[in-house]
Amino acid sequence: MPTRAVSAPHFVKDLCIEYPGHILVGLDIHDGKIAVDGWSKLSNHDVHDLVGKFQNDGVDGIVYATVDKDGSTHDVDIKAVNKLATEVAIPIYATSTARDVASIKSFCQENADELGGVIMVNAAHEVFANQDFGSLA
Repeated sequence: MPTRAVSAPHFVKDLCIEYPGHILVGLDIHDGKIAVDGWSKLSNHDVHDLVGKFQNDGVDGIVYATVDKDGSTHDVDIKAVNKLATEVAIPIYATSTARDVASIKSFCQENADELGGVIMVNAAHEVFANQDFGSLA
C-alpha cells in the first residue's frame, strides 16, 4: 500500500472515512525517503509532512519499515522513528528484525514510551524455538 498511499492520498482519506478506527498505513523508508513501486523508486515526499497529512485524514497509525534498495527489511533508524513519533499523535509501529529474544526485549524496553509497538519481521523459527519470553515489557 505505500505506493498507493503516496501516489493517491485521497484513497487513504476515503478508507479512513469508510473504516474509521481501522486504517494503518505502511511506509517503506530508504535513506529518509519513502520507497514506492516495489522499492524501485524514491518519492520526493517528506516523511514527516506525509505522516502529518495521514494523521489529519484519520489514519490510526503508521507502520514504519526501513528497506534496502532490493526491498529487504532491516532494523529501523530508531532515532528517526522516535523523532517522528514525538511529532504526531497517532502511534508509530516500527519494524525490527529478530536476532534473538534478548534483542526483542531490549528493543521493546528502550522504545516503549515513543512507539505504539514493534512488528517483528524476518523472524527465523530458530530464534524463537525453546525460548522463554517472560515479559517483553
